[in-house]
Parts: sequence; structure tokens; C-alpha cells
Amino acid sequence: MPQCITTRGGPGQPAVQYDMLHMNGSGYLEEWTPQTVNSTFYAMVDWPSTTNFVQAMLPIATQDANNRIQRLNPQAHPYFPFLYCVGLSLMTNYGAPTTVGVNDGTIHYVKAVYKCTFAGLPYFVRTDDDVQNDQQNGELIRYVERKWDITGEAIQTNGQFQYASDGVIIPTPPALMNSYTKLKYKWYYVPDPIINLCRTACLYYGTVNDTIFDIGFFGPELFTSGKLLYLGMELERIYVSPTSINGVPGIPPGRSNVLWNITHNFAYRPQGWNVAYRFSRTPGSNGSWDPIVTVPPGSPPGTPGNPPYASQPFLNLFQPSFAPP
Repeated sequence: MPQCITTRGGPGQPAVQYDMLHMNGSGYLEEWTPQTVNSTFYAMVDWPSTTNFVQAMLPIATQDANNRIQRLNPQAHPYFPFLYCVGLSLMTNYGAPTTVGVNDGTIHYVKAVYKCTFAGLPYFVRTDDDVQNDQQNGELIRYVERKWDITGEAIQTNGQFQYASDGVIIPTPPALMNSYTKLKYKWYYVPDPIINLCRTACLYYGTVNDTIFDIGFFGPELFTSGKLLYLGMELERIYVSPTSINGVPGIPPGRSNVLWNITHNFAYRPQGWNVAYRFSRTPGSNGSWDPIVTVPPGSPPGTPGNPPYASQPFLNLFQPSFAPP
């Protein structure tokens, strides 16, 4: 027997009821592996509710009058709430076609059957209230996928080196290998306009974090002040989204279907970025990473200066409401 299920409502739309079908004895499917879980089933919907059904099943994102992001999360699986709807396919229709009472001239039917695909997502799904209640992390707590890649760099050294075997001085100080981490923060379904985010990314390029960053995911000890260097953002436009079907209340025509995937690039150094390797001044000890500042040429030792990399509040890279100067 079909199971009747009610979705969440779309933007300004009521919730939609659909019948969960088992077609040909195999209409419901689960696929489990050690790394992924997927599920598909068929849903029968009243034809007049098809638009609302699509909007209710897939994610929607808009901005309010204050450029704060408002989201409707994708529909969760009826049995497994950690799976979310990632795709819909119109498979067939039921009932005699008719145009009676239809003002748009299109053919309508009685029922529509959709194949609904659910999967796990590479980011956390959170509500608008969750974001408002977490001012320390903001939009970082949802729709952000993090990728981590450790690499290395050659650091030019100074001071004097010698061969340990016989004490012969090395004429040119050797470069030392130092590891650092490349980080990609991919932020999904960011609604237009993103002009503030683009300006902020340009302004913050080549700066370091001024305070602890992403404490909600990595904790308070990792990305402390000065250890993340911002290396710019990448843009990927999503040309069609559920909101383009019949618009969203409060969104100007022609803007309701513009969403972006934004990737912010960072480099993490455990020692920080406003430091340089300094040879040992104490016999029997290793070198160290000391803070450095820039000063005019010829300045005497101890002249006050500024760090090579300025610092900025990186959380603004995830706030469309922030308007840079």
C-alpha cells in the first residue's frame, strides 16, 4: 500500500502530501557502502501541486532585506533523517490529459510520479535559527565543505651552518623544508547578490586571521590568530535552482534562480605567517621561528614596525551582509 507523507512547505507555500510508491516490486531502494548511503523511491503527487513539491524537496536560499541568508533545507528522507533529497526526475503521469480550467495553455494531468533520490551531504545542514544563535561561527556551521591537503615549502635560512662530521662551514646556508596545509572551504548554494563577498575577498587577499577561526569545527587550539593566510576565492554559478520555477516572494524577477558555490582558499602554518626562521643563538639548541616586522631600510635595531601580513576578521568572508569599506 502507498504510504502518505507530508513535506515541509516551500517559500510562502503550504506543505505537500505525496504517496510513496513501490513500483514493480522494486520502487524503493537503499544502497549502503562503508563510505556512502543512497536511497531512491517514487512519489505520486497531485498534478496541481508539482511545482510546490519540487520547491519543498530541494534546497532553497535567498537573502532578506539586510542581506542575511535565509534557507529552506532539502527534504530529509522519511526513514533516515541524515539523508537529504539531491534530485528529482519526473517519470510518468496518470489520468486523462486536460486543458480545461488551465490558463497557461499547457496540458495537465491528474497525478505525477517523481523518482526521488536521497544521499548524504558533505556538509552540515542547519537552520536559520541555528546560525542566529551561533554568532561566533555564523554561516560556517552549515553548507560548508572543508578539504585539507598537506604540502611543503623550502624556507631560505640565515646564519652559519657546518657539517656535523668535521665542522667544515657550509658557504651558502641551505634551505629548510617546512610543511604547511592548503585548505579549501566550499560554501554551497550562496544566494545572489554576492558583490559584498567579492569585494571582501579582494580586500582580504594576502591577509591573516585576526582571531580564532572556525572554532566550531576545529576547536579553539588550531586556527589561532595569524596562522591562516587567505588566498582568494573561486566562483561557480548555479544557473537553475528550484526557486526559478515560479519565483520566491520578496525576490525581484530574474534574480530568484541565481545561486553560487563559493570556494575560499587558505594556507595554514602552525608557526604562523608573520614569522621567519632564525638560526640558534644558543650553543646546543635548534633554531626557532621568531616574529618579524617591516621597517624602513637602514633602521636601527628595535625600530617599531608592522607585520608583513595584515590581519582581518575572516568570518566576514561568509557574511553577505558585511559591506567592506
